[in-house]
Amino acid sequence: MEHLFANLLLNSIQAMSAKSGGVIEIRVKRVGKRAVIEVRDSGPGVKEENLDKMFEPFVGFRHEGFGLGLFSVRRIANEHGGDVKAASTLGVGTTITVTLQAAPTEP
Repeated sequence: MEHLFANLLLNSIQAMSAKSGGVIEIRVKRVGKRAVIEVRDSGPGVKEENLDKMFEPFVGFRHEGFGLGLFSVRRIANEHGGDVKAASTLGVGTTITVTLQAAPTEP
């Protein structure tokens, strides 16, 4: 899980480096028996037709890196019974939403 969250944050940081900074928002909520984690950045955004490609191995939209960060995020989430989705608006930023099985609550 540490690797999943490190890659999410690194992806947002790198996306914003083209803009010389920005804001990252992290939101966590429980929805039924699931934990929903949203990481939103104020980077340049991604074209809609590229949203699913973001999670493929060796696909990147920057000149640096190997294109494995978000691929690893999805793989780790899937291994834990979760899922990952992306939403983006060009010029505004990108939100990556990770949904995982939540820990049981105390009675």
